[in-house]
Amino acid sequence: MDLHFPRERVRSVRDFILRYLLIVAGILTALGVGQWNENRKAERLAAEAESAIREELTANAKDLRESIATNDERLAQLRPIIESLREKKTLAEARAWLKTNVKAGDITLGVSAPTLRRAAWQTATSTGAVRKMKPETLREFAMIYSAQEDIGGISAAITPHMFAGVLDVLSSRDGDAALADLRRGLMAVGAVNEVLGQNHRELLKQIEETLGSADATHAPQQPPADSQKPSK
Repeated sequence: MDLHFPRERVRSVRDFILRYLLIVAGILTALGVGQWNENRKAERLAAEAESAIREELTANAKDLRESIATNDERLAQLRPIIESLREKKTLAEARAWLKTNVKAGDITLGVSAPTLRRAAWQTATSTGAVRKMKPETLREFAMIYSAQEDIGGISAAITPHMFAGVLDVLSSRDGDAALADLRRGLMAVGAVNEVLGQNHRELLKQIEETLGSADATHAPQQPPADSQKPSK
């Protein structure tokens, strides 16, 4: 802001005070306008960041629903097999039962891990956009992304090779110890799947509530533990 004053001599104290006040008012106005512009820019940046985060969480929720459905299907396949193998007294009986009742591809060992994106959140924190968000909204976002990080760490630790050898005992080992290992291995797969499934459901609920679209019909329910056993 440019201020131009008359070049006349100051003729009185009153004239001096008026000119001084005009200068001060001009400086304060300029500073106020500048601060107002900065606030508008920061608020616009925060609004854009919040929109990007909501889009990112919407995509994460979609992947969570898909992973939950996939893992529920795998559990439904695995539970009756575990129950039936508990009743087999020898490895030969277990092999014969599996050969008759479980076809190739009927069972998938492992856990489906969702893609939990965080790029929008990282951008918002690195640019400082989070400072202009509402405290409640910021707290909810921070809790979600913290939970995502925890789940991501657990999922990363569960690598495919952890389950790869579970069924190898059917062809590479003999004896009661092999049958016990087979049972324990399958039960471990199921337990890991159940724990992660619960974590996925809790995170999905948290995201839906934060997005304001919590809908019980969207979140797959935990399948019943007493799935029907296959024929013996």
